[in-house]
Amino acid sequence: MLSHMSMTAVSELIWSVQGGLLDNQSEIFCQAYKKQTCGKGMLDVSDVVGSIMFLLSDQSRYVTGQNIVVDDGFSL
Repeated sequence: MLSHMSMTAVSELIWSVQGGLLDNQSEIFCQAYKKQTCGKGMLDVSDVVGSIMFLLSDQSRYVTGQNIVVDDGFSL
């Protein structure tokens, strides 16, 4: 019997010590960051959970080798 392994990742923007998830960053940083996104700016953990839940579900059984970027358009 063949064993199948799927490697897929969800990335939120992480750089420096600041990062793309809201975690007590200064208001000045958050405002500057928001200008580089599609509107929300810093994300909450709840903004990323949906993608993770999808990847854990049977609905993603044919999604393999992907890196799903959840960063409100920052990396575009």
